[in-house]
Amino acid sequence: MAKEELRLPRELNDCQETFTAFYLESHKSRVLRWQYGSATCVLSATFPKRRHLLSVSLYQSLILLLFNEVETLTYKEILGATGLSESELKRALLSLACGRHRVILKQPKGKVVDEDDSFVYNSGFEKPLVHLKINSIQAQSTPEEKIETTETVFKERIHHIDLAIVRIMKMRQIMTHSRLITELLEQLKFPHPIPLLKKRIEYLIENLYIERDPTNQQKYKYLA
Repeated sequence: MAKEELRLPRELNDCQETFTAFYLESHKSRVLRWQYGSATCVLSATFPKRRHLLSVSLYQSLILLLFNEVETLTYKEILGATGLSESELKRALLSLACGRHRVILKQPKGKVVDEDDSFVYNSGFEKPLVHLKINSIQAQSTPEEKIETTETVFKERIHHIDLAIVRIMKMRQIMTHSRLITELLEQLKFPHPIPLLKKRIEYLIENLYIERDPTNQQKYKYLA
């Protein structure tokens, strides 16, 4: 999966670069893929009335951290500062400004995020619980966004298939083709046509994660 053009805060970017350097030094033939859409954070947020711990997605955290410096931001300013796609930005803003825990406020009020909206730090925010989870809200998708979502899901599933193949082969070391397919069918929790599994096996052979046994083309060997 290609790296998204997110603009991470310096603290997160430094951590990412440090881990990337460490990982690639230890696994020189590997490719490191960052699944930003699956990342979560816990932010310590201090409001005038009390402090809260906010469990949020990475996308939500990128927005909230901007309000450390200013109290009001326009939609376009947030879009430029985070590097999020418009569809992801609107979903994140809906959850933060129009959901159950409104830690920022939308101006004008409403349940739809528009390009002309502004967002303000909610200085009056207070809840009984210290630890709050801010769930994502699904915005209504355009046809283009639905296509983009379908493509993203497909890429993520391919990544999970690759991980499953490598994990199984690392544990077994040597496996027949039929046995590998059987274990993949047992482990994967989403629809996975066998032709797609075969293509991913070929991809991993080409990229030197596994190899065919020279004496038996139906047998695979894990490459450490």
